[in-house]
Amino acid sequence: MAFYHIQKTAGSTFRTMLNDLFEPEAICPALTPIDLMDYSEEQRDGFRLFMGHFLPETLDEHFSGMQWVTFLRDPVQRFLSEFYMDRNPGRLASEWVELAKRSNNQAPWLCRYTERVHGMELEEYLNWNNPAANARLVNRQTRWLAGPSELAFSSPDWDDDIYEAAKKNLRERFTFCGVVEHFDLSINLFCLTFGIMPYASTRAYIQNINPAKKIGNKYEVDPELRSYIEDRNRMDMALHNYAKKLLFERMSAFGEAVLEERGMDPKALDALRPEPEDESFELKADAMYGMRGLHLLEHDGLGRSFRWTGAASSVCIELLLPRTPDTAAFEVEIRAVAVISKNVADALTFTLDGMEPESVKCSKKINGITVFKGTVPVCPERKAGSVRVLKVFAPVEPVPNDDRKLGVGLHAVRIHRKGK
Repeated sequence: MAFYHIQKTAGSTFRTMLNDLFEPEAICPALTPIDLMDYSEEQRDGFRLFMGHFLPETLDEHFSGMQWVTFLRDPVQRFLSEFYMDRNPGRLASEWVELAKRSNNQAPWLCRYTERVHGMELEEYLNWNNPAANARLVNRQTRWLAGPSELAFSSPDWDDDIYEAAKKNLRERFTFCGVVEHFDLSINLFCLTFGIMPYASTRAYIQNINPAKKIGNKYEVDPELRSYIEDRNRMDMALHNYAKKLLFERMSAFGEAVLEERGMDPKALDALRPEPEDESFELKADAMYGMRGLHLLEHDGLGRSFRWTGAASSVCIELLLPRTPDTAAFEVEIRAVAVISKNVADALTFTLDGMEPESVKCSKKINGITVFKGTVPVCPERKAGSVRVLKVFAPVEPVPNDDRKLGVGLHAVRIHRKGK
């Protein structure tokens, strides 16, 4: 396997996860093309996992018979992350510091760049006519996926050939492409793709060298500067959207394949399905396919997992439900270990595939769990067996001794089928 790590695309986190899947002696230590040349062809043949900031042609020259995997990220956030790392070298991990020194010694122009960028303001950087700065700013992801290097080191705002080549490579040559903004869902797709046991939680693997920045938070930027960055990254913006589409298509396709039992006769599969009134599903906070808008995983005094709402204006959860052609509606339960206030409880609502419940009833169980329950009709446009989207809307309030605004501590979602 070869992990093609594009700068500032959750690579440190993903590398940590990959490290746990292979024996140490099967992992090549090389993180750049320069380091890769330190190993003989015989040594390289003995490794099973390669991870690093490689050149586009490195994939073809050295990893042609391997499974290629990569991640993409929102272009504005990716660039800002790289810019703030460059201007603050203290954020570099020790292994990258040594690599940077080695690269600088071999490329004096890069040394001049790193010396000049320290402490530079963002607006000055954006107006800086410097090849290294342009390479970081302009469509970095698209160029490095289009290959070869003459494309990777060019910096057009838009080029049809480069964009189409990147799309084609992403679709046809990369077995897996994750999206940072859908990290949990991406990891579940990775597990399905390679037959790996799904992770209950990815929290322990999260790596962020910047201590001032919390995982999931976004870099703030002046609207005019943001607009300029977006204009310079039109290919990356389009490719990022394409990668999200590809992610959901592949996840949906796996759902179809899994639910059809890898080629099992549909009639036999139908016979194994329970009756609709007996069928229900529960997804806990540490085992859902994908969540956005929630803070990191926590546990209460009883060991129950939960995540606070409040990281975004709404919570979005991808649910991969079995094929249910005879389902008329879903009864949805949002189960919370805590609610910040009665006002929050009274205002909580949700949608499933855009369909709203007629009402949401709130009750508290003897075990302290607060349950929000409502029934939504099946969305007529949603294909059976595909990824469904549950959105939860809850107000948030400031909390003493906490810099977050919180709503409910989401513990689990239960979905009950209702037959026609």
